[in-house]
Amino acid sequence: MLSGVRVPFTATQQIAPLQGDTLPGKSEFFPVQCCDLATGGISFLMDSRPTFAQLVIEFGLSPNVTFLAAEVAHCCDVIVRPSGKWARVGNRMKEPDTTPNDGLAGKPMVQVGCRFTRRIPS
Repeated sequence: MLSGVRVPFTATQQIAPLQGDTLPGKSEFFPVQCCDLATGGISFLMDSRPTFAQLVIEFGLSPNVTFLAAEVAHCCDVIVRPSGKWARVGNRMKEPDTTPNDGLAGKPMVQVGCRFTRRIPS
């Protein structure tokens, strides 16, 4: 669970797998759609479960960029509707889809919850 009060955060951020304390190269970063943010962590959507346990998230715009290391805390399956609303699947429904029945099932994705661990110098 993320520390602090969660607030909706629908920005697109850049992340990269992290190995050790070295900042990954720019080509290793890829965009993710964020769901929420707290002082202790963040959650975002991915097409599949991450193959990494540690990652770095880029916040801000050049030249004022901050890099935070994080660890994957949990993953859960979600369906993203064409409207952009998402719903958890299975018994852990938390964010029900309130869009009208448009006949489209939505895209299966994974919500990845992460805990911030430290700041990484750029």
